[in-house]
Formats: sequence, structure tokens, C-alpha cells
Amino acid sequence: MLFRPFGSRRSLNNCNSKELRPKAVFCVGFCGGLDQKVSLGDVEILAKLRTYSSVKVTDSGIQERGLAVPLERNLLSLINHADNGWKAPLRDCGEVKVWKDGVYLSGPEKVESKERREELVKRFPDAIAIEMEGQGLFSAAHDLKVEWIVIKGVANLADGREPESWRQFASVMAASLTAHILSNPIVFKNWPHYKGEYAVA
Repeated sequence: MLFRPFGSRRSLNNCNSKELRPKAVFCVGFCGGLDQKVSLGDVEILAKLRTYSSVKVTDSGIQERGLAVPLERNLLSLINHADNGWKAPLRDCGEVKVWKDGVYLSGPEKVESKERREELVKRFPDAIAIEMEGQGLFSAAHDLKVEWIVIKGVANLADGREPESWRQFASVMAASLTAHILSNPIVFKNWPHYKGEYAVA
């Protein structure tokens, strides 16, 4: 199942899941890159989600109280080969890299500040991307006992310098890779459905 990345928890809860009985939910769109190695247009696949807005502030510094959630086993296995045979769907677009071991930061902020970006990178040096929908997706998917994943293209570097024109390119790259992953339905044949149920043979 795929859905647009706005209001991800509400979208998943309102999708009539009892009838669709999804095996996995993919959140696809664009994100901000945090790692210096990534380039605009690259695709980043979440391997672990970290929430950053819940903290305890003391005189000695910030104590993190957010979640650190890895993907479930089935999807972790799947993303290792996600880009095998995939080609970027645009001519003369240069090299589009796929990053498959990424830690995504997810929270309520749309970060477009160099100072805020540097602060978050210092707090989470292993993070490669930041976005706003993953936390809600995880919460809803956890309640429904369905696997979930975030696949997004890098549209900016979270510092307020990049034009919005990169959003479409980044989103197309992420959607193309997701379509490639889903093109082989046998991959999902033995996965459980909604709420951990298995199909009756």
C-alpha cells in the first residue's frame, strides 16, 4: 500500500485496512539530506527511524527521549537488494545513488535553517535524512501490526538554500525505486497481512 506522505497516521487509519489487509505500507516522497555524502536527487531508504522532538533539557545538556525504531526483518532483508536492476527514469540526470542503511530523523519541524541542521547533526551524527511523516506512519503501522517503510528522495539539505524545484525530481526518483521494488509480487508472497493475519490457502 502506498499513500501520500501528508497526515500519514490519519491516512493509514482511514484507508479501510480491514478490507485492503495490506502486507506493508510504503511512505514515498522527498526529504532533507543530513549526511555530507548524499546529493540532491539521491534516494534514501530508511533502515531505522529516530524521533528527536522528545527531550529532557538539563543544565548539563540534552537527554534524548525519542524513539529509535529499526525496520522489521522482512523489509530489512528486502532493502538490501532494493536497487538491483533499477535505473533512474530520466535522461541525462547523472548518477542517482540509493542509500540503504539510513537513519531517518522524524519530527514536527520543517527544517530550513543551517544552524538548526548543524544542531541536529551534532545530536544524531548517524542520521542521513530528516522528514516529518515517518513518526506518524510508525505509530499507526505499529497499532495495525503491519510492516512499514519510508523511501524518499533528497530534495534539499535542510539549510534553506535549495530551490523547491528539486522536490519533484526527488519524489519521482523515490517513486520509481518503490515501483521497482513492488514489481516482483513473489517477494511478498509469504508475508503476513494486516494485524499479523496470514492468507488462507
